[in-house]
Amino acid sequence: MESLAGERAGELVDLAGREHLQLVLTAVAAGNTPGEIWVDDAGAPRSALLWDRGHSLYLLGDAENARFVDAAARWIAGELLPQGAARGLGIFKLYRSDDAWETHYDRLFPGLALRRLERSLFVLAPDRPLPPAPGLPAGLSLCAIDAALLAEAGLAHHADLAGEIASCWPSVERFVAQGFGVCALEGTAIAGWCTAETVSATRCGAGIETVEAYQQRGIGALLAAAWARRCQERGLVAYWDSWTDNAPSVRVALKSGFRAAYAYTVDIGRFPNS
Repeated sequence: MESLAGERAGELVDLAGREHLQLVLTAVAAGNTPGEIWVDDAGAPRSALLWDRGHSLYLLGDAENARFVDAAARWIAGELLPQGAARGLGIFKLYRSDDAWETHYDRLFPGLALRRLERSLFVLAPDRPLPPAPGLPAGLSLCAIDAALLAEAGLAHHADLAGEIASCWPSVERFVAQGFGVCALEGTAIAGWCTAETVSATRCGAGIETVEAYQQRGIGALLAAAWARRCQERGLVAYWDSWTDNAPSVRVALKSGFRAAYAYTVDIGRFPNS
């Protein structure tokens, strides 16, 4: 198993096949998403493993590559699982390009119980007409998530927003340079945010959160609509990736003009000692 430089992640797009996986690979290649990549042959990859150094692991390409599967199993046991446990990451999400990878789970994750859940992908093209934006609730304002806002550490829930960005980007500085987002403010408190994740030259994904005390006030729909417009202004294809049973998230996506693309499944596991 050989290491592949992040900037070469785009070479694995054909191994990924589906849009939700290609979205991640192009963002890693652009340097906007962390990624540790291992392949069977750096000169002509047939099988690949990508870890975002957090909660997501991707198995791509030929699942019947026995030598790669064995090498991946050793790396998972010796590196991934101990690192995740030491950092207290809790769960990991396992994405696969081909269902054939499932036949090797006993080898790759011996003794670990994996739980299967369904996700739904929604897409918004740059030229798709958007529905009217929701009205702004009294007492709230919208502002861009930029260097000035991220420097205001005194805002309530500022650390949560900064932590969300840091979990998806190589650094907050990289987000400021290459990303964008919008947040809702009530006085000196951040009520919610929608940020660009997995950003490349032509695509990006959404990360959205409404602080619990501000939920049930339509803030998510407001943020999503404003974020969608910013994506279109940049000419980006925007993606909304949600748990299928998260009805409020699905509802916000559709209300904001996204169209349903397809559903897929991921497997959820737990790092040891978590």
